[in-house]
This record gives sequence, C-alpha cells and structure tokens, in this order.
Amino acid sequence: MGEVALGVAIIATINATIRFSVPITLGALSGIFSERSGIVNIGIEGMMLMAAFTGYMTNVALSEAGVSDSLQATPVRLSIAVGVALLTGGMMGLLHGLMSIRYKVNQIISGTVINILAGGLTGYFYQEQTKTLGKMPNLIDNPVHKSSGEYVLSLFGITETLPHDLGDVLYNIGSVVLDKDLITYLSIVLVFILGWALFHTTWGLRTRSVGENPRAADTLGINVYRMQYTGVFLSGIFAGLAGAFLT
Repeated sequence: MGEVALGVAIIATINATIRFSVPITLGALSGIFSERSGIVNIGIEGMMLMAAFTGYMTNVALSEAGVSDSLQATPVRLSIAVGVALLTGGMMGLLHGLMSIRYKVNQIISGTVINILAGGLTGYFYQEQTKTLGKMPNLIDNPVHKSSGEYVLSLFGITETLPHDLGDVLYNIGSVVLDKDLITYLSIVLVFILGWALFHTTWGLRTRSVGENPRAADTLGINVYRMQYTGVFLSGIFAGLAGAFLT
C-alpha cells in the first residue's frame, strides 16, 4: 500500500512539474527573443498577466453570448480566446518597444511600467462573479483508463482489458506523457525551434548581431529598428502564450 501511495505521489509531482514549467519555459523564450535583439524586457510578467486577462474575458464574453452553442465546439471558443491573448501579448511587446526604441525610455523603467500597468488594469476590471467555461482539450488522450477497478485499453476502436500490473504502468506513463493540451507540447517543441532559428538561420544571425553590436549591424545594412521591433513583438507573443496557458 505504501508503494502504491508513493507511486501516486511521484506521478502527481511529475504532472505538477510539467504543468508549472510550461509558463516558465514560455516566459524564458519570451525573454530570449527580446534580449537577443538588444532590448531588456522585465515586463514579461505584465505581458503574461494582460494576455491571461484578455483571453479569460474573451472566453467569458463568448460564453455569455452563446458562441459556444452556435459553433457547437468549446475548443473553437477557447482558440479565439488564445488568439486574443497572443495579440494582447504582441501589442504589449510593441508598447515596450515603442517606449524603449522610439522614445529611448530606460528599458528597465519601461518594463516596470508595463508590470504596474498590467497589475492595475487587470485588478480594476476583474469581476469575481464572472466565470469561464471549459478548458483546452488534450491533444492526445491517454488510451488506458480505469473502469470498475480494471485498466482498459481503448485504441483504434478496440477495447481490451489489461493485466493489472501492465495496465498500471501504461496508465501512469500515459498520464505523464499524454493527457496534455497543445500549448504544453508546443512549449517543448518551441525550445528546439528557437535554438535552431537563432543559431542556424540568417534571421537569427541578424537578431544576435543587432543585440550584441547594433552599430556594426547597421553598417552592414541590417535594419536595426526592424529587428528590435520584431524581437519585442515575438517576446510579447510568447508571453501572451504563457498567459493563455495560465488562464
């Protein structure tokens, strides 16, 4: 019995670790985009908060308007909410870029302002009586599930009762590897895509050159401002994705 409890605790810990690591990973990617383009972004938390709030309120508004009923699909409504969160993050990133690049505001102060602004706006407009419906569906469901104390495998239309020991192992593995939404898997894939893009593409080389020596990059004909605005916009997009996951 003690071994069973330990196993359950380990699986729960792993699942919690994965769940909490997703927004941290996306926030780190957000910071990388901005930092590599030469803009310090400490406003990531504020961008995440604003994105989470707008995504949440979009979902609430669509729910109250009966959009889910007309579309016959909650995932569609949630996808719209995620899109709004991404757009919000991108706009907040451009706001930081406008203050830092165009008006030469101290980048630390600009990021701090965004954090304070986001905290104030979301705290003011949030209403506790509102509630959202549904959650992002799992990209891949665990094919092994419990039924009447037995482990049942449902795959390709075939249902088979598994031996208890084998079913227990497959069920626990599936609960860790599977039963996750798209953003969770996407955060893992994006780590490798970003690493490849920054160090193996022309765009990545230009972004890093702008971040390390903008004057030298400018003499080579690279549009420094465009690369910096692109960096902060993508930084905001990733912060928005993290915010969408949180909400």
